[in-house]
Amino acid sequence: MALPVQAKSTSTKQQSASAGAADTSGAPALACATGLVADADTGQIYYQKDMHNRMYPASITKILTALVSVENGDPSDVITVPQDVTQAQGSSVANIALVPGDTITMEQLEYTMFLASANDSAIAIADHIGGSVSGFVDMMNQKATALGAKDSHFSTPNGLPDPNNYTSAYDMALITRAAAQNPTLMRYFSARSFTLPVSALRKGAQSFTTLHKMMKKTAYYDADVEAGKTGWETMSGNTLVTVAQKNGRTLIAVVLDGANSEAIYGDTRHLLDYAFAQPADPTADKLETPQVKAEATAAVAANPSRQAAKMQSSSGARWSVPTEMLAVTCLGLLICTVVALVCWRVRRRGFLD
Repeated sequence: MALPVQAKSTSTKQQSASAGAADTSGAPALACATGLVADADTGQIYYQKDMHNRMYPASITKILTALVSVENGDPSDVITVPQDVTQAQGSSVANIALVPGDTITMEQLEYTMFLASANDSAIAIADHIGGSVSGFVDMMNQKATALGAKDSHFSTPNGLPDPNNYTSAYDMALITRAAAQNPTLMRYFSARSFTLPVSALRKGAQSFTTLHKMMKKTAYYDADVEAGKTGWETMSGNTLVTVAQKNGRTLIAVVLDGANSEAIYGDTRHLLDYAFAQPADPTADKLETPQVKAEATAAVAANPSRQAAKMQSSSGARWSVPTEMLAVTCLGLLICTVVALVCWRVRRRGFLD
């Protein structure tokens, strides 16, 4: 059973700088309940506020969905839209009205999951990669744990309201750091626009632009912002993840439980400005990810059918190779023994000197 989530921080006015981090005396007070800004390359945490509080993430959950799917699928995969996508559709839910039985590529699902925050796209991805939504959710939790997440439990691939779908600013920064290091995922994460073409059951093309207001011409636009994902639902409030680059440095900013756009974008702007002005500090707290190969993580988290094939393959390799080597060795020993015996008998009869 999942532990209860602290959805609303009881100390939203308290600024808690991490021990050993840069001097935060000039850091801005955050309007959001929790937040964090860290270096994507070194992991250095420049500033944080209640970064381990458990919070509801809403649609920033889709960053982890994308990470698991790009590590276990291919952009060219052609997917038949499953029936259960209708559970993530409705007038109050972000979706692209996928039609069960239609076909769509993995790449198209990834783009629409980020740009339209399409909840039905996330379900279609989960069914394809995990064999089922529950199977994919297991993969999500395995991946989060492998990355070092300790405050999270995911129960849905799209972040729709669920008491058992929670995370922290720290864990989302870990997940986003891994996402920023994946070139395939960054194509979708950093996209500004995308057009979904017609299909057999989709008669008209659909065009989308990013929902992240710092990535397009709005009052919040910032040329340094490279990628990002928005989120909102009734339990979470506004959430925002942002990746920014400047002077050869890449920063990750996460803010959770903001009251409105001004809160999440204002806090993100302040965090980025503050961190970009700080020097590197090797003694500061860092995002800590265990040294585990991505390939191994993907194998552990693979869906049952794919994992069974991998297990069968690895099992066969494990036992067949030593057996073949043993057979060759025994045959060689037998031949050597026969030759030695023949030579010995020939010498005894005087045919060899």
